[in-house]
Amino acid sequence: MLETVVNTELRKVCEWLVINKLTLNIKKSNFVIFRPHQKSLNFQPVIKMLDYDSNQYIPLECKEYVKYLGIIIDCNLNWKYHINYVTLKISKTVGIISELRYYFPNNTCSTYEFYHIKITQFLYFFLLAFFL
Repeated sequence: MLETVVNTELRKVCEWLVINKLTLNIKKSNFVIFRPHQKSLNFQPVIKMLDYDSNQYIPLECKEYVKYLGIIIDCNLNWKYHINYVTLKISKTVGIISELRYYFPNNTCSTYEFYHIKITQFLYFFLLAFFL
């Protein structure tokens, strides 16, 4: 029932795209079915979109999580994948910063001043630019 409704609505979207001379990249398109973690998916729905190159309907890929506006949302609506993604990015940055300390002479300023002023500012602007 739900599968036919979604496919019908997607056909309307495809018609609207054709009328307005727009295209949709089917290779980048996918979907997620949100559900509680206690409830498993009994069947695999087949959701189809029109591929303009071959002029036929192609099934979209069902995924466990999707990245939307920089936030990773999984099928159970928890933050596990997003936290892992942000942790990995921050740990890479901290590793780069820890390697950079060897390229600065020790006599220019004390270690505390260097870390407090330079690295704190860098981390603040880095986190502001890439994670918020």
